[in-house]
Amino acid sequence: MEKIVGLIGYPLGHSLSPAMHNAAFRQLGLDYEYVPFEVPPEDLREALKGLRALHVAGFNVTIPHKETIVPMLDEVTKLGPLFFPPEPTPFISPSRGYTEPELVRAG
Repeated sequence: MEKIVGLIGYPLGHSLSPAMHNAAFRQLGLDYEYVPFEVPPEDLREALKGLRALHVAGFNVTIPHKETIVPMLDEVTKLGPLFFPPEPTPFISPSRGYTEPELVRAG
């Protein structure tokens, strides 16, 4: 059964992430589909509930939700210093966040 992963942010029309991830999944023979979830800021909490209900395997978070989503998660596991650059984005499941260990806060 195909697993759904994706990107949440607003707007997402410019994002190349779905095309890049889906091409990689096909090349690697992985049964995943990377979907853009365009979520306006005022709908973030409800969208997160929907992702949980749909059993979405995980997603990247981009602007403007990178910081505002953290308190909405059940758990945040710090693998390294927390950093929110324009890209790359942290990968999270609908209830758990992970920060990326090689990143550090700029400035």
